[in-house]
Amino acid sequence: MKLSLFVSVVHPCRRRLHSSPLPCKLLVELPLDVDKSELVATLRVRDVLSSQRRPEHKTTDASRFYDEQHVKRYLDRAKSREIQMALNRTAIELLHLPSAASPQLVLDVGHGPGFSSALLTERGHLCIGVDPSPAMACRAASGGAVCILSDALHPTLFRAGVFDAAICISVLQWFCNCRVGVRQSSLNVATLVEGLTHCLKDNGKAILQYYPDSFSNLVLFVDTLRRVGGLRGTISLFDFAPFRTGKKIFISLFKAVHSK
Repeated sequence: MKLSLFVSVVHPCRRRLHSSPLPCKLLVELPLDVDKSELVATLRVRDVLSSQRRPEHKTTDASRFYDEQHVKRYLDRAKSREIQMALNRTAIELLHLPSAASPQLVLDVGHGPGFSSALLTERGHLCIGVDPSPAMACRAASGGAVCILSDALHPTLFRAGVFDAAICISVLQWFCNCRVGVRQSSLNVATLVEGLTHCLKDNGKAILQYYPDSFSNLVLFVDTLRRVGGLRGTISLFDFAPFRTGKKIFISLFKAVHSK
């Protein structure tokens, strides 16, 4: 597997990346092993499916979609930056990392332009990102982040048990959606979560954020998480009221000590 590392010691884009955190409210929290019918019934009444046409409905290749032109357009949109900063802030808060006196090493799968790196550095922690888009990885490096250009589905490129925690924001919908299909969606999610289990330390925690395009794919996604051994967790729904599509699903996963 060919890898490229993008890293810079300067941070010219950090001021641009920062936005004030937007308030979010926890609406519901369910155990990962919740009954399927209860899961669907609980989330259906809260209107979690977006009616917007998303990039992953146009193509299954995020690395090609996010070329330099799309990345520039993405970062030029204040609303896009605000949403991503809010999602990353929420994920980092859900990790419950210790203080800067005990710096943690965090993996960001689907790192993008470096929102998480900026936030984690502020808190005294370290972040290594993985992203399949050369344009995104270059933008991240220009902002001082460490980002590896690689398929986000294979975090096993790291040695076992090296990360204290992991986050994955606005990525899973590329791997698990109607366009990809049932079989490949299940395989993609299993591959990603097995990779996270591999590179997380025992008792490590991962926060995954997911935009389901159907309730059947949401059930498929949760079923696959259950099937991957050594993980326990919760499914949380937050309301980001300032956004038109304000409801966001976060999954908290914990690696059990006995996981291999």
